[in-house]
Amino acid sequence: MSSESKPKLTLNLPCPGGGQIQAAVWENEQSKDGETFTSHGVTIQRRYYDDEDKKWKSAKGFKDIDLLTLAFAAQELYRQIQGQKQK
Repeated sequence: MSSESKPKLTLNLPCPGGGQIQAAVWENEQSKDGETFTSHGVTIQRRYYDDEDKKWKSAKGFKDIDLLTLAFAAQELYRQIQGQKQK
Protein backbone atom coordinates (compact mmCIF):
# COMPACT_ATOMS: atom_id res chain seq x y z
CA MET A 1 0.00 0.00 0.00
CA SER A 2 2.49 2.56 -1.11
CA SER A 3 1.64 6.21 -1.57
CA GLU A 4 1.99 5.69 -5.34
CA SER A 5 -0.67 2.99 -5.59
CA LYS A 6 -4.37 3.80 -5.79
CA PRO A 7 -7.13 2.06 -3.88
CA LYS A 8 -9.47 -0.29 -5.72
CA LEU A 9 -12.47 1.10 -3.85
CA THR A 10 -13.04 4.09 -1.60
CA LEU A 11 -15.91 5.16 0.63
CA ASN A 12 -16.42 8.59 2.16
CA LEU A 13 -19.21 8.61 4.72
CA PRO A 14 -20.32 11.56 6.85
CA CYS A 15 -19.82 11.13 10.60
CA PRO A 16 -22.54 12.11 13.04
CA GLY A 17 -19.77 13.53 15.24
CA GLY A 18 -18.46 15.71 12.40
CA GLY A 19 -16.05 15.09 9.56
CA GLN A 20 -16.12 11.85 7.62
CA ILE A 21 -15.03 8.25 7.70
CA GLN A 22 -12.79 7.45 4.76
CA ALA A 23 -12.32 3.79 3.91
CA ALA A 24 -10.33 2.15 1.13
CA VAL A 25 -9.65 -1.33 -0.25
CA TRP A 26 -6.24 -2.03 -1.75
CA GLU A 27 -5.45 -4.99 -3.99
CA ASN A 28 -2.07 -6.67 -3.70
CA GLU A 29 -0.83 -9.28 -6.15
CA GLN A 30 1.14 -11.96 -4.33
CA SER A 31 2.82 -15.24 -5.18
CA LYS A 32 3.20 -18.37 -3.10
CA ASP A 33 4.46 -21.75 -4.23
CA GLY A 34 4.47 -20.55 -7.85
CA GLU A 35 0.83 -19.43 -7.78
CA THR A 36 -0.27 -15.82 -8.02
CA PHE A 37 -3.27 -14.56 -6.08
CA THR A 38 -4.82 -11.26 -5.02
CA SER A 39 -5.07 -10.26 -1.38
CA HIS A 40 -6.95 -7.25 -0.07
CA GLY A 41 -5.86 -4.68 2.47
CA VAL A 42 -8.22 -2.19 4.10
CA THR A 43 -7.57 1.24 5.59
CA ILE A 44 -10.13 3.22 7.58
CA GLN A 45 -9.60 6.67 9.04
CA ARG A 46 -11.61 9.59 10.37
CA ARG A 47 -11.12 12.87 8.50
CA TYR A 48 -11.89 16.17 10.19
CA TYR A 49 -11.31 19.85 9.55
CA ASP A 50 -9.09 21.61 12.08
CA ASP A 51 -10.44 25.17 12.36
CA GLU A 52 -7.26 26.34 14.07
CA ASP A 53 -4.87 25.10 11.35
CA LYS A 54 -7.44 25.52 8.54
CA LYS A 55 -6.54 22.03 7.25
CA TRP A 56 -8.14 18.63 6.87
CA LYS A 57 -6.51 16.05 9.15
CA SER A 58 -6.70 12.30 9.70
CA ALA A 59 -7.23 10.38 12.92
CA LYS A 60 -6.99 6.67 13.60
CA GLY A 61 -9.34 6.97 16.55
CA PHE A 62 -13.10 7.31 16.40
CA LYS A 63 -15.76 8.95 18.56
CA ASP A 64 -18.37 6.70 20.12
CA ILE A 65 -21.04 8.37 18.01
CA ASP A 66 -19.15 7.30 14.86
CA LEU A 67 -19.20 3.57 15.60
CA LEU A 68 -22.33 2.73 13.61
CA THR A 69 -20.95 4.56 10.58
CA LEU A 70 -17.64 2.73 11.07
CA ALA A 71 -19.47 -0.61 11.25
CA PHE A 72 -21.41 0.21 8.07
CA ALA A 73 -18.15 1.13 6.27
CA ALA A 74 -16.51 -2.15 7.34
CA GLN A 75 -19.57 -4.16 6.26
CA GLU A 76 -19.71 -2.42 2.87
CA LEU A 77 -16.00 -2.99 2.25
CA TYR A 78 -16.41 -6.65 3.14
CA ARG A 79 -19.38 -6.95 0.74
CA GLN A 80 -17.39 -5.32 -2.08
CA ILE A 81 -14.34 -7.55 -1.53
CA GLN A 82 -16.47 -10.71 -1.50
CA GLY A 83 -18.19 -9.56 -4.70
CA GLN A 84 -14.80 -9.13 -6.39
CA LYS A 85 -13.71 -12.61 -5.30
CA GLN A 86 -16.80 -14.19 -6.85
CA LYS A 87 -16.10 -12.69 -10.30
